[in-house]
Amino acid sequence: MRKLITKHRLRVFHQPRWRDALRWWAWTCLLGAGVVTGCGPSGPIYRDAGGIIPSSVTPKANWVASGDPQRPAAAIDGDVTTAAATTGSYVGQALTIDLTKACLFQMVVVEHGSQEQGFAGSVEVAVSTDGQSFQTEYTVPGTRRVTIICLPQPTLARYIRLRVLRPGPAPWHLAEIYIR
Repeated sequence: MRKLITKHRLRVFHQPRWRDALRWWAWTCLLGAGVVTGCGPSGPIYRDAGGIIPSSVTPKANWVASGDPQRPAAAIDGDVTTAAATTGSYVGQALTIDLTKACLFQMVVVEHGSQEQGFAGSVEVAVSTDGQSFQTEYTVPGTRRVTIICLPQPTLARYIRLRVLRPGPAPWHLAEIYIR
């Protein structure tokens, strides 16, 4: 009986420390990589602070956005209170970002800003080096508030096109786009 109590006490004593260490490690990795910030609903949920992995993406001030949504430049202006948005039926509509030179990246984050339901049901990520012929890299479902797209491998491209394949519950709302 004493052995059982001792084992039980040890297990109870060590388990919370192990869980706390795991939680600390997970949050440290996510915060360090710039994936989450802990901001509330009024601020950006994603923080592009450089992270642990160095990026070869050009500065955001050099990017050029074009495409079907109204005010496409608002998706890359650094302000989550402004947004590029679609109207009506938006299946097939696309937003293209010119990074001004070929860059290596593996993640695209789309923040939907104040319109939490402003995500597409399915989004295609296509890339190009010349702006004419695009190759589909990945297709993902959109998610409420922020859509994080992690490509299966690092990709070298100058142009990134996000195209709606399936509509979401509301018009597509692109408050801010981050590329890493």
